[in-house]
Amino acid sequence: MADEALSKALFRALLALRITLGLFLLQWGVEKFVVPQSNVGIWSHFYGLDVSQALGYAFGVAEIAIALCMIAGLFRTIVYGAALFLHAVTVLVTWRQLIDPWGDPINHLFTAAIPVCASCSTRSSATSPASTRWRWPAGCRPSSRTTRSAE
Repeated sequence: MADEALSKALFRALLALRITLGLFLLQWGVEKFVVPQSNVGIWSHFYGLDVSQALGYAFGVAEIAIALCMIAGLFRTIVYGAALFLHAVTVLVTWRQLIDPWGDPINHLFTAAIPVCASCSTRSSATSPASTRWRWPAGCRPSSRTTRSAE
């Protein structure tokens, strides 16, 4: 694959990753307004903290802001760091479900959080194909002509 084609493919992949991660976070932020009692229950069950709905709204605003900035590609270092932190904490507090995925019928759904957490660490820079130009590592670029070594 030519460098230009690879660069375009990388751009599209990172753009899709950035948008879908943003939508994932947006859903959780919006939920804090649509079903505020759910947020209180989640904090109580997983974090062992009793929080007010007002604090849930504040976290909802923060999550929505992070999600919209991620979708728009703004403040990537800060936004991806915040998303990674938020999601990593969520993964850590669900450790019981992660180590026993078949203990409860819904526990296996928590394992999806692990690749999402890893993808938050990508710090997608997909804003333009030029910004994602792929380059061969030093000394690894194939020559224009191929040679076969004697076996």
